[in-house]
Amino acid sequence: MNKINPIVSVIVPVYNVQKYLSQCIDSIVNQAYKNIEILLIDDGSTDESGKICDIYQKKYTNIKSFHKNNTGLGLTRNYGLARATGDFVMFVDSDDVLKNTCITELIKVVINDDVDTVIGGYTRIDNKKNCLFKEKYLPKIYYGKDVQNKCFTRMLGNLYKNTDSIKMSVWNCLYSMNIIKKNNLQFPSERKYISEDLIWDSEYFKYAIRVAISDSTSYLYRYNPLSLTNSYNMNRFILSIDLYSYVSDLIIKMKLPEEASKRFQKSFFIYVRLCIEQEGIRKFKVAIPMLKKICNNQEVQNVIKVYPIKKLGIKERAFLYLLKHKKAYCLYAYSKINKIIHLH
Repeated sequence: MNKINPIVSVIVPVYNVQKYLSQCIDSIVNQAYKNIEILLIDDGSTDESGKICDIYQKKYTNIKSFHKNNTGLGLTRNYGLARATGDFVMFVDSDDVLKNTCITELIKVVINDDVDTVIGGYTRIDNKKNCLFKEKYLPKIYYGKDVQNKCFTRMLGNLYKNTDSIKMSVWNCLYSMNIIKKNNLQFPSERKYISEDLIWDSEYFKYAIRVAISDSTSYLYRYNPLSLTNSYNMNRFILSIDLYSYVSDLIIKMKLPEEASKRFQKSFFIYVRLCIEQEGIRKFKVAIPMLKKICNNQEVQNVIKVYPIKKLGIKERAFLYLLKHKKAYCLYAYSKINKIIHLH
C-alpha cells in the first residue's frame, strides 16, 4: 500500500435515483483528493439511473459502471467490494453528496495517525442542500481491545440521557481493504436484517487494530422520504426483533461490557418506535392490530422490564409507559399526529 497517497475505492450502489445521481457522482469526481476509483453499481434500476452511470464511465477514466439484477443495498455493496482495487474503501449512498474536501479530510487522518480505519460525522441536508443537522465527533483514536469495547460499543447507541453514540452507518468512513479481503468480510442483505451496516461493523471491528474518529462533517446525508429507512416496510418489526436477538447474542460472544447491552436496548426502543411511527400512515382499523402485536410482543416487554427506564428523560419514559402498558390506541394517536418521542 502507498502510505503517502493510498488509492480509495468509492462504491456507490445505485437504484432508481435519477433525480439525485448526477449531483452525487459530480461531488465524488470533484474531490480534491484525486487518487480514487469510482464504482457505480446499478442494482437493476428501472429509471434512467443505469444510463447515467454509463455516461459518466465514458467521460471519466477512473469511473467503472456495472449493471446487475436487483438484490438490495447490502449485496450490491458486496458486488462492488469484489471489484474494488483500492487500499481503502468508502461507501456513498447515491442520493448523498460530498463536499470536495471530504475524502482529503479522512485520508489525512489515515496518514497522520497511521490507522486502518476512519469514522467521520455528517451533515444532514434537505433536497435543496440546506443544512438540517450536523453530527460532529471529537477526534479520538482507539486501538487494541478498545476498538471493540469502547468504539464499537458506542456504535450500539446512546447510554441513557447521554448523546455520545457514533452513528451506525458505513458512509463517511474509510475501511481497510486489506482487513476486508483477508477476512472475507461481506454485508448481509437488509432484507434479512433491518441494519446491515450494524452487522457489517460488528464483523469488521473484530479485526481493526487502530481506529480514528474524525471531526469531519463533509459527508452530506440527504433526507429522502422515499429511502428504505423512511418507506413503509410491513416486515420492519419482525426484522427489528431478529436484529435485537442477533446483536444481543453478539454482545455476549464478543464479551462486550454491560454498557453495550444498555446502549443497544435503547436503540431497540428506537427501532420499535419507528415501527409504531410507520403505522401512523395507515388507517386505524389496519394499524391497531399491528400496534397490539408490537405491544404484546414478549421480547419488547422483556427489554422494558430489564432496562433502567428511570435514567431516561420524562418524554422517553412516557413513550415506554404506553408501550409497557400496551396502550395501542394511545400509540396510534401519538404516531398519527407525529408526536412519538424521538429517543435519540
